[in-house]
Amino acid sequence: MDAVYKKELRGYFNSPIGYVFISIFALLSGVFFVASNINASSSRYIDTLYLVTFVFALVVPILTMRSFAEEKKSRTDQLLLTSPIKIGDIVLGKFLAALTVVLIALAVTLIFPLILLLFNANIEPYTVLGGYVGNLLVGMSLIAIGMFISTLTENQLTSAVVSLTLFLILLLMEGLRSSIGSGVLYDILGMISLFSRFTPFSGGSLSLSAIVYFLSVTALFLFLSARVIEKRRWD
Repeated sequence: MDAVYKKELRGYFNSPIGYVFISIFALLSGVFFVASNINASSSRYIDTLYLVTFVFALVVPILTMRSFAEEKKSRTDQLLLTSPIKIGDIVLGKFLAALTVVLIALAVTLIFPLILLLFNANIEPYTVLGGYVGNLLVGMSLIAIGMFISTLTENQLTSAVVSLTLFLILLLMEGLRSSIGSGVLYDILGMISLFSRFTPFSGGSLSLSAIVYFLSVTALFLFLSARVIEKRRWD
């Protein structure tokens, strides 16, 4: 797994993908920070962190589109499939490499609360911590979903478009749920809505049920990715 992780991480920064992801992520997060905090003269940094979850939906496909699709198209995946490396280690190595890039991008945004502190803003540390933990869990889930989609195609663009479309549907689902307000459909959408699970973190609460939900989604799609790759190995 360590070899796959290092190879993938180098791949992100030996190509423009890693830099493009971090740059777009920081730019969009900065726009939301200016709108929610600077222009609004607000110290509620959690408002920015809530909007950052939407940024993930837009930019994570850039990160995951090459996970398996690129190797499948160039046939270099045969080297991995015929190697003694376990399928689970391959999937986990790629996942951790993408997650590392996400962590770097999130670390860049730490400059925003520091700017607020320079203006003597009253920042609640537990709320900020909860917001970052929630964003990390959202990022993990979307990476796992995007990687799974990447295993199903050999075209990077197709992988990115399908992932983006699915993530936008999840966002619209949350908007639809908010507009309904109550009822059976509201409850059903609540069970499958990914972005609504961030809400407890925005209040500084590390909700155990939300953490379990995000970890379960991540584990499920990593498992599905491994099964797709395993099938390809035997074929």
